[in-house]
Amino acid sequence: MDSAAPPRREVTAERVWLTPDQAVRYLGLPSLKALYQAVRRGTVPVCHIGRTLRFSRNELDQALLGRR
Repeated sequence: MDSAAPPRREVTAERVWLTPDQAVRYLGLPSLKALYQAVRRGTVPVCHIGRTLRFSRNELDQALLGRR
């Protein structure tokens, strides 16, 4: 009897999460305040994990490309 296993998803790029301080440096922003303002405006994507903010480096790259 052939048991059908679910298809395996191939991971092509590992998702890297940045803290707010790391995101400020990565984006070249002058301060955390500038980062939080960009989050409120919706120009910087963010993931809320409880009260903790994390930023996907891939999504930040896409946001930077969209700004040009």
